[in-house]
Amino acid sequence: MTDTRTAYSRWTRRPVIYLPVLRRGQFIGYLWASADQHAAGFERRLEVAGDDLDCLLVWDARLNEAAAQGRTPFAAIQRWIGAAEDSAAGAVPAGFPPNNAASLTDLWNRLNPDGPALDERAAEAPTRGGHYNRG
Repeated sequence: MTDTRTAYSRWTRRPVIYLPVLRRGQFIGYLWASADQHAAGFERRLEVAGDDLDCLLVWDARLNEAAAQGRTPFAAIQRWIGAAEDSAAGAVPAGFPPNNAASLTDLWNRLNPDGPALDERAAEAPTRGGHYNRG
């Protein structure tokens, strides 16, 4: 039996590669992938999209589809560079090179410097609906 992973972990302590996501010209968060683990996700900028779960759910569905197709986490996020904007999820604009962060916690703190700390347990634990709790 093969070990086919059909979903990415939504948590890592390792370095991440990230891309900005804009919706109607406003920065709403980062799409990220682990540099060396099977992990990827979307983190919201709470100041702008804190109550907006729609953007989170769209990115989670897109990433789940990419994982099921066997894409690496980096390939999963890279494919969205320059794609048409989604009304809920926004878009990764063309011309933005991937950036690096030391960890997911570091990325979260860049997004939400005055917000709550990223709770590792909450990032890993699915809610009753099967979606991840991201503060």
